[in-house]
Amino acid sequence: MDRLYTMLFEARIKADLDTLGRSAVYDHLQKIQSRRNEFIHGNAEAIDDDLVRETVERLPDVQAAWVALYNLRCTGDPSAPRVYEDKRHREFVRQNERPSPP
Repeated sequence: MDRLYTMLFEARIKADLDTLGRSAVYDHLQKIQSRRNEFIHGNAEAIDDDLVRETVERLPDVQAAWVALYNLRCTGDPSAPRVYEDKRHREFVRQNERPSPP
């Protein structure tokens, strides 16, 4: 993950997440990667209920971090709202709603 990010943006994903105040997301992604490697190499217990529970609980933070990374690297504005939070998007959706089938 970090290699591709570095090739594309000439920056380290950890440094960007740290800058965005999302260090805990990077740490969790590293934990998942480590456990995945253990699992692939024969440790079936590496991916346990606690890891799954923690991952599900952190999902909103991980998604928000990806949006912030995208905004930082692709728009230059890490604080840009998620598209579904943008008033223009909500208005567009409202105007283009199709009636529900009967």
